[in-house]
Amino acid sequence: MTTPSENPTSSNFRRVPPSPGFGDPTGAGHLDGLVSTLKPEVQERLDLLTRVADLLGIDDLAFSSYASAIIRLSAREQDSRQGLNRLILVECELQNHLATTMHEERLIESWMVRLDQDLAAKESMSVIQNRREAMLKKAKEYRTLLEAISTDTPAITFETLMAQQTANEHKMHSIKEKHAQVKAFKGLPPNLALARQQLKSARAAQMELIQLRERLLGQMAASVI
Repeated sequence: MTTPSENPTSSNFRRVPPSPGFGDPTGAGHLDGLVSTLKPEVQERLDLLTRVADLLGIDDLAFSSYASAIIRLSAREQDSRQGLNRLILVECELQNHLATTMHEERLIESWMVRLDQDLAAKESMSVIQNRREAMLKKAKEYRTLLEAISTDTPAITFETLMAQQTANEHKMHSIKEKHAQVKAFKGLPPNLALARQQLKSARAAQMELIQLRERLLGQMAASVI
């Protein structure tokens, strides 16, 4: 492409229908002569139109060609915008579907947790029920054993308690008297026959000691004389 300050060549105007004549079969020399006679601003505008024609892909520099190309571009732009809007709508629908799916997933997880808790509670209740039945069975066995070993206890009244207390006091008095009698024997057995036998043995031992003392005294006297 040429700059606005450069003179356009004949290649920039290959889409302009050639004008035959002036000794050139294609009319290129005549066209170059016409372009060279134009003012710089006109040449710049002509160059700009040529660039636009290249961009639009048209072979004719007529206004109808430009209009048709612009209409086609506008239609393509409209189609692109419609496609973009459809994509945006599809994206929104996918996001809504994703949010719904995530919500359903959270609900399923919460239901699973609740079901697990209910199952654990049911298992614990069954364990508690089994323990309760076992304890009731043991209680029945203990009750049967107690009924088997239980005896008839007499009814206790205030009069029987007072009578028993009086009898206990009499027994305590009798025991004290017997203790006093036992102390009177001074170490002898409480049986009278045994006491007499022990006393007789003690007197015999005493006589032997007296005789032994007499013999010792006699021997001492004999040794002195």
